[in-house]
Amino acid sequence: MNRRRRILLTYIHDSPFIKTDLHLLEKHYDLRTISFGAFRNDKRNLPRSIWELMTGIIWCDATFTWFADYHAFIVVQLSRLLNKKSIVMVGGHEVAKLPEISYGRLVLNPGMGALIRYVLKKADRLLLVGDSLREEAKVNLGIEREHSYVVPTGHDQSKFEPLGDRSNRILTVGYLDQMPRRKKGGFDPFKRKGLDLFIETARIMPDIEFLLIGDVSEKLVRDRFGQSPSNLKFVGPVPHDRLVKYYQESKVYCQFSIHEGLPTALCEAMLCGCIPVGTKITGIATAIGDTGFIVDERTPEKAAEAIRKALMSGSGEKARQRIIGNFSLEIRERNLVRIIDELIGAGK
Repeated sequence: MNRRRRILLTYIHDSPFIKTDLHLLEKHYDLRTISFGAFRNDKRNLPRSIWELMTGIIWCDATFTWFADYHAFIVVQLSRLLNKKSIVMVGGHEVAKLPEISYGRLVLNPGMGALIRYVLKKADRLLLVGDSLREEAKVNLGIEREHSYVVPTGHDQSKFEPLGDRSNRILTVGYLDQMPRRKKGGFDPFKRKGLDLFIETARIMPDIEFLLIGDVSEKLVRDRFGQSPSNLKFVGPVPHDRLVKYYQESKVYCQFSIHEGLPTALCEAMLCGCIPVGTKITGIATAIGDTGFIVDERTPEKAAEAIRKALMSGSGEKARQRIIGNFSLEIRERNLVRIIDELIGAGK
């Protein structure tokens, strides 16, 4: 008797976009999940993790791994050993190499280069959240290969939607604990997410309210930048489900990162009708398209100029429609199912 195809989903962090993929995949396949977080926190968990992984791979038809990190090296190796197909989703940090801000696996742990190359070469299918990652893999790792596909993350238009009136508030979301800590002679982690530019832009726009959501306190900003701008408000960490309220109440969303695959918060804010303002790099410009404003020079003056244009530009409905048309859950689901079924055959 025919059975549904079986997928083993492996990852490290229990992120919102991984939960999204879990829900999408379980609609079409029998699904098991394995988190390597326990092993990362305590190496004594390795034997149990390997045993659980081996039994999962024996059970499945294909593995689906988020991020081409150390765990993907183990998964792809065992998949090949056990004659199972492997799919790896590349998010960005694995192929990035930005020593000036201490960002990217190849900077923080150069020894990982060989493991990442193995994953990018040997996985049966390589999925990328943005096309720019293909060029980074080529330049930084010397990897060019067939069977790589751009499959952007998907975003829920029914959950993230405009609602009611909004103020002339400028919003950004950024978490320092997701970034490398400051190293001697290097830049601090404010720079990677563009929080430095956001703070300094607030300083020269005292008539406008700026709101920063994340693990960034006024004291931390004062220690790093001197006196915090009086118009800059700090919310602190906010659960993902509660972010929608802040998106809906803000007129402009800023993404001033140095590097992004495809920024989740930016896409969610655009779905809620925020007018996007962002730096001209990687996935930010891809997400914004012609629906917002790009900061060509990374200075507070240029950022302020773009923000004032955004405040005068009217509705963010065009931004919402861009995400629906290009980065919806339905599009991601359709692409994932097509690639998986082509690799292992459609289940019945």
